[in-house]
Amino acid sequence: MTPAPSKRPREPALGGLFLVWVFRFLQNFRKLRAENHELLKALPDEAFSRTGNHTESGPLTLMDLVKGNAEHVEEHVQQIQRTRAAYKEHRAKQAAQAPAQP
Repeated sequence: MTPAPSKRPREPALGGLFLVWVFRFLQNFRKLRAENHELLKALPDEAFSRTGNHTESGPLTLMDLVKGNAEHVEEHVQQIQRTRAAYKEHRAKQAAQAPAQP
C-alpha cells in the first residue's frame, strides 16, 4: 500500500547537480590544500620569514600569508557550520509546526 502524500507543500530539493557541484568543489579544494602543503613543507624554514609587499596590506612574510589564508578558510568553515545549524533549527521548527500525519 502506498502512503498518502503529505498535505504540506514540499520545499524544492537542492537537486542532484548542485550536490555534484559541491562534491567536486570540495574535492578540488582538498586537492589544492594538499598540493600547497607539499610545496610549503619542502621550503626551508628561512623562506617563511621572507617579506614581500602586498598591494593592500603592505609588507608581509610568507608565514603571514599562510596564517592569513588558514584563518580565512576557518572563517568560512565556521560560516558554513552556523548556516547548517540555522537550517537544521529552521527545519525542526517546521516539523514541530506541521500537522500530524495520519
